[in-house]
Amino acid sequence: MTKALPTGRIEIIHAALRRVLHILCATLLFGAWWSSPSARAQGTPQLASVTPPNGDTNASLSSSLVFVFNQPMDTNVLVLPSFPPIFIGNLDVTPANYFLSGTWSADGRTLTCEPSSPLPANAEIHWTLNPANNMFPLTSSNGVPLTTVSGSFRTGSSSGGGCDQTGLPSGWGNYSINKNTSHEQTSAADPGPAAQSPFLFGSIVQSPSGGPPVTAGSVTLPDNTGHDLEGLGGTFFFSTNPPTQAALDSAYPAGSYTLRFTQTGQPERVIAMTLPALGPPVPKIANFSAAQAVDATQDFTLNWGPFTGGGANDFISLVVSDDLGGVAFQAPDLCVPRNLLVTATSITIPASTLKTNQTYLATLSFGRLFYFSTNAVPQMAGSGSILRSTRFTIDTGSGGPGLPDPANLTGTRLLPNGDPEMDLTGTPTRSYSIERTGSLSTPNWTPVGSVGMDATGKGIFQDTQPNKTFPLFYRAVAN
Repeated sequence: MTKALPTGRIEIIHAALRRVLHILCATLLFGAWWSSPSARAQGTPQLASVTPPNGDTNASLSSSLVFVFNQPMDTNVLVLPSFPPIFIGNLDVTPANYFLSGTWSADGRTLTCEPSSPLPANAEIHWTLNPANNMFPLTSSNGVPLTTVSGSFRTGSSSGGGCDQTGLPSGWGNYSINKNTSHEQTSAADPGPAAQSPFLFGSIVQSPSGGPPVTAGSVTLPDNTGHDLEGLGGTFFFSTNPPTQAALDSAYPAGSYTLRFTQTGQPERVIAMTLPALGPPVPKIANFSAAQAVDATQDFTLNWGPFTGGGANDFISLVVSDDLGGVAFQAPDLCVPRNLLVTATSITIPASTLKTNQTYLATLSFGRLFYFSTNAVPQMAGSGSILRSTRFTIDTGSGGPGLPDPANLTGTRLLPNGDPEMDLTGTPTRSYSIERTGSLSTPNWTPVGSVGMDATGKGIFQDTQPNKTFPLFYRAVAN
C-alpha cells in the first residue's frame, strides 16, 4: 500500500507566494514564536544533530531526515525542495524525488522530512540546508539565517536483516489517488480541522527505481475535467487544498476517476478508479485525558471511537513519534508483527515502549481503500484511498498536553482607519501575545496586544495602537 500523498511542490510554492503577497500588500510580516526570552537572545542558529548521522553507511531505506537545531526556528518558513536551475528551495537532496517537504515540531527545534517512497538501496544520499541562492532561507525564530550546512549518508542493502513495512519488493514504483482530511484533538471534545492544509486531494505517480521512468501523467475527474501532473524527476503529482470539507467534497465528489501516465517505451497506462460517496468517520480518542498522564513503566491502553461502517477494504493505523521524528510505536507493524483490525477500538502500548517525561505526537488514521493493485502495471503498486486522520499528544509526565501549535497567518488587511488586522490560526482556546517591530535587521519587539483562539483554533487581531509608522512587522508568542 502506498503512503499518503505528501504536499505537492506546486502547492508548496503557491503557499510561499501567497505569504509573500500578504507581506507586500499589507506591509506586514508575521512569524509565530513561543520560545522563552533567553532563546530570543541567542545568535546564529546551529544544526545540533541530524538523523541518519552524517557518514552513516547502513541507513534504513525508510529513513526520515531529522534535523535538530540548538534554538527555535521560524516554522512559518516553508520547507521547499531545491529545483535547479530555479534555486527556490531551502532543502537540496540528491538523488532527488525522495524528500519533497518537511514538518516542524511544536517547539520549532526539530525538522522532519519523510521520504515519499523507500530510498534506493546502497545509495549515497547528500543533503544541504539553505543552499546558495535559495529564495526562502531557514532562519531562527528571531530572523537570523541558518548558515549553509551539508551532510551525507549511505543506505544499506535491501536484503538481509532489515524489515520492509510496505510488504512490496524494493525499488517498485507506485501510483495513487488520495482524498485526505487531517484533524487535531486537544481535549476530550471532538477533533477539529488541522491548523494547516486540513483538506487535500491529490494524485501521485512514482517511477520504479529500475525504470522505465514515468514521463507524464494526468488525472480526470467525474465531470471529465482534468489536471496534468507536475513532474519532479521521476515523480509526477497533482495536489490541492480546498478550504473546507464541503469545498473538498464539491470539487472532488464520488464517481469515476481516471489516472493516466506514460513510461518510456511503454503504452499509456489508463487506470480507472471509483471513489465512493462515503468516507470513514473522523477518529476520536476516547481517553484523551488519560493519554496526557501515562505511566511509561506500565502498559497503557489507548481507546478510540469505532470505525462505524468499516469493511473488508478499510483499515486503521496508529503511529506514535518521538521528538526526533522517530517511530516509537506503530500498528499495524509487519516487523513485530502487530495487527490492528478495522473493528478495533483500542490498543495496548507495552510498558517501557515510551520514555518517561516525554511528549509524543501520535496520529490515528481511518482509511477506506477503494482501489489496490500490484499487477496492473509491472513493478508498480497502485492504490486509491479516502483517509481521515487525527493528531494528538501522548504525555508521559513532561507537564501537560504538549507545546502549543505555531500560530499561522491566514489573512491580512489594512482597515479604513489605518489599523492592520490579521486572521490567525493556532491551538484552540489558546491565547497568543502579539508583538511588533519596525525593523527586522535590529528588531525591538514590543507587545501590542493579544488574541484568543476560538474553539476551532481561529482568531482575529487588530492593532489599535496609535501613531503607527509603516512598515511594521508582527509575530505571535503563545502564552
